[in-house]
Amino acid sequence: MAANPIMGVGTGGFASAYKLSVADPAAIKPSHPHNQYLLTAVKLGAPGMTGLLAFFAWLFWLSSKISDSFYKEIGQEAIILIATGYLLNSLLLDHAEGLFFAWIMCVALACSRNNSEAETC
Repeated sequence: MAANPIMGVGTGGFASAYKLSVADPAAIKPSHPHNQYLLTAVKLGAPGMTGLLAFFAWLFWLSSKISDSFYKEIGQEAIILIATGYLLNSLLLDHAEGLFFAWIMCVALACSRNNSEAETC
């Protein structure tokens, strides 16, 4: 991140950038850092990291507009869960976790204030 703060190393470039930064040839060189925030910052630079955080803030704001408290809490808790999980793993790389997050947010946001009287909610 320090070497390429604006543009990053590009998608898929973490492993090669990490190999260049490790001097010991016998050291284990993982393909990702097990931290989504670090991975995003290295790959996409500061703009990418800002975009990821803005995406979470936007989803949280949208969730706060849901009139049904059950769906509001589901949406906000899913954002907190995935944002916390990003500290411990690169969850965007994992199919199941990414799919779960997308699915749960779609369910929660389907019951937005404009759609609160729909039968599905």
